[in-house]
Amino acid sequence: MPIEANANKTNIENTSTTEDEIRKERANGLVLADLTDVIPGPIVFGISVFIVIVLLRRRRMRDVSNIMIANAAMGDAFSAVVLMMSEYVVTVNHTAEHIQGICASFNYFFFFQYVYSSWSAAWLAFERYDLIANNVSRRLTVKKTLILILSTFIVSAVFPAMKVLGWDPIRFYKTPYGYSCKHFRTADNLADKFYLPLLYLINYLVPLGIVIVSFSCVIRIVIQHVRSRKRRRAMRNNEEGGFSPLDVIRTRAFIIIVSLIVTNVVLTAPTVIITLGSKFGVSQLYNFRVGREYSFGLASNLQLYNKLFNSLMYLLWIKEYISCPCKRRTRSPETSRNTTSRTIR
Repeated sequence: MPIEANANKTNIENTSTTEDEIRKERANGLVLADLTDVIPGPIVFGISVFIVIVLLRRRRMRDVSNIMIANAAMGDAFSAVVLMMSEYVVTVNHTAEHIQGICASFNYFFFFQYVYSSWSAAWLAFERYDLIANNVSRRLTVKKTLILILSTFIVSAVFPAMKVLGWDPIRFYKTPYGYSCKHFRTADNLADKFYLPLLYLINYLVPLGIVIVSFSCVIRIVIQHVRSRKRRRAMRNNEEGGFSPLDVIRTRAFIIIVSLIVTNVVLTAPTVIITLGSKFGVSQLYNFRVGREYSFGLASNLQLYNKLFNSLMYLLWIKEYISCPCKRRTRSPETSRNTTSRTIR
């Protein structure tokens, strides 16, 4: 037992030494290695803004699918700015005069963009289900889509505000080189321990549930359609007129949206694990000689590069609009009854 205790003590000391070295190196600002984490931010922001302009520049292009993609792109543009600032906020030591404002502002906008991205992915999944299940008379109209987006904005603004109002508030602590933000500390009381679990329950697990249910329904509809088509063929009725769910799931648009949703769910999971681990004092989750700063930085970078991947998917989405004049699109393919696999979005 004494040997094991000494080993644990040595690991803690090594971790503390590593973190002190990190803070010392970054006491005066960002180092060159941090720039590789900052570069994707402007790229994502520029592409996302371009996507929004392309999709919303013409009224006839503002269908449900395009509005949903434009909303996700706007969220990614905002996320890129926030995540790009994480290197400066978390790793650089600040003066006491402005550290509280920096910590509180970054923490608010960090969770704002996280909640917004989670719900945006959920509504993209629901939109694909609605397209397949109710192609002729869709339940999700443009007006309802805008209401969903407004609701997402409100939810994203309310949850981070709870920290600002005093529920599990932000802390900062003194280092030998200045003051540093302590975003995800161990909770001081039982009430503070429930903030992050509640936030992730409502804004990670619930959107994830919507994604799973939506795609489960899509799979069920496709299976029923395949079985029905086999029965028709058995009766020598080879007419294939009307809407086909198979045409939808084979399109580039459907593949793009599935890719956006899957990467968002997977690449945001480390943030959930690391922040909850810090909150409940599970130090084993982040003390692998990289320290708390590196662990959180890695999780933020995964989100940032997820946004970079998303921006590339958005470019594939608007490829048709850029290569073909808009005047050739006389009606939205979403509302066309005789839709082909090439034109369904």
